[in-house]
Amino acid sequence: MPRKTKKQSGLSKLFSFSAAVLPKAYGVFTIQQMRSEMSPAEKKVHDRAWQLDFGDFNDIEVVYEQKEHPENLIEHPMRKNMKSEFLRFVTENPGEITGRDADGYTLLHTETIAGNLSSAEVILEAGADKHIKADTGKTALDFAKQLNWEHLIPVLKD
Repeated sequence: MPRKTKKQSGLSKLFSFSAAVLPKAYGVFTIQQMRSEMSPAEKKVHDRAWQLDFGDFNDIEVVYEQKEHPENLIEHPMRKNMKSEFLRFVTENPGEITGRDADGYTLLHTETIAGNLSSAEVILEAGADKHIKADTGKTALDFAKQLNWEHLIPVLKD
C-alpha cells in the first residue's frame, strides 16, 4: 500500500526548502567557529540541514552586499529602505517622538544608540528635541560620540 504524504502546513511548510541554491546567512560567528572544524562534507550536510548558505568561515559577511556596498556596514539597508514608512509612522504617531521609556530614553536616543542615521534624520525632521537627556544624563549626541557613530554626530550637532 502506498504511503500517504502529509500535506505541509504551519511551520513545517515555512521551513521546508528544496531549492538548489540556499539563501545566504550573515553574521553567525558562533556557527562559523563550529563550521571551521568540519570537513567539507560535514559543512554541506550542516548547511542543508539549516537550509542556509553559511559561506566561507574565513570570509564572514555581516550584511547584504557588504563588499559591493560597504556603506551597508554603517547602516543596515533595511533601515534605509524603511525611511519613508518610518516617516509616515512618526507623522501619524507624534507621541512616539516625545515619549520616553522607563529609563528616560526617547526614540532619538534608541535609534542613535542603534546607529540608525535614516531613523535619526526622520525623528529630527519630525521635530524631536536633540537636547533631551536620558536618565543617564546623556543626549543622543553624547551616545553617538561614546559609540563613535561618526555618521550620526554631524546630524546631532547644533
